Amino acid sequence: MLKYPVYIPTYKRADLATTPKMLESFGIRFILVVQPKEEGIYRTRYPRTEILVLPDDVPGVAYARNHIMQHAESNGSQYHWQLDDDIYFFKVRIGNKNVQKPPYQIMKPIEEYVDKYRNIGAACPSHSMYAFAHKDLLSFNKMVSCCT
Repeated sequence: MLKYPVYIPTYKRADLATTPKMLESFGIRFILVVQPKEEGIYRTRYPRTEILVLPDDVPGVAYARNHIMQHAESNGSQYHWQLDDDIYFFKVRIGNKNVQKPPYQIMKPIEEYVDKYRNIGAACPSHSMYAFAHKDLLSFNKMVSCCT
């Protein structure tokens, strides 16, 4: 389905995180990234999910994101996905409406595009709150967020 591994850094949302539920509903595998002090609760809530436990209980998502990059690289992944834990759905802009689509229909074309080049540092779909303002299918040198 997707070529690159999907990581979800999460903290204090074992029962509230929406991204894992959404990805599970589409059969997309992912790796939850949790602090050591929360490992037990996430393993209980997600018994069949791969869980990457951070080395330390360091607050803030930057520590988790850097550890994810190291983990992906050490496992031979040229690229990887990092998704916020509070994504409900993926949509595309069709005409003047945002239309819900399965995540792999959004993410797979991004993987295919990025694979054509060697000078792309990060890529992501646009956040739906900004979709009305986009005139072009692709934009460059913008901030990435939520799903990178």
